[in-house]
Amino acid sequence: MDETRVSFNPKSTEEKVLQFVNILENAARFALSSNAMPVPADDRKMVERSLRKLRPAFDELEKIVEPLRACDPDGVNNGFEAIYQLMSASFAIGVAGAFMKSAKNLFKKERAREHGKKSGEQRRKDAEITWRPHALELAKRIQAEKPNISQLDLAAEIANRWRLKIPCPKSQLVNAISGWQKVRALARPSRLRTSSSYCAN
Repeated sequence: MDETRVSFNPKSTEEKVLQFVNILENAARFALSSNAMPVPADDRKMVERSLRKLRPAFDELEKIVEPLRACDPDGVNNGFEAIYQLMSASFAIGVAGAFMKSAKNLFKKERAREHGKKSGEQRRKDAEITWRPHALELAKRIQAEKPNISQLDLAAEIANRWRLKIPCPKSQLVNAISGWQKVRALARPSRLRTSSSYCAN
């Protein structure tokens, strides 16, 4: 059962305000409970502070209007109606603001994810026109000299013979060599072996 649900069938504007107070109290208690989504520390303090002040504020309001009930009942009724409309509008704006904040945070995460995806794609494109052609050319030369060289040793040889101004991407060489061998851009060695002479950075 939804803990924030309260029967809402008031007979007067004063009862409308009272039941709205009940709804807000229940909503605040639910937000602070273990059943709700975690509330950030600053927001939690604000909710706790508002919950402490809500009922006393309504009680103080009733004390103020009490002397007016006999002499001006319509004025009291109109006053409570104005308060009810103020509370309703404030609640609606608060809910919309919270939703907009959540939506904004979601948009930021999605934009960051998309930016990361585009950055990865751009890095791959940059690699295709910068270091990968040079690395492949070196790999073919080295393989011509050493047909049975392992992937690790081949990567180490490429790093040693590197001539471009941009740094050699050592940590990516083994994967690049493996990919080239899969598409037959490089020959697979007839005798595979491992080596400790190459250490990826």
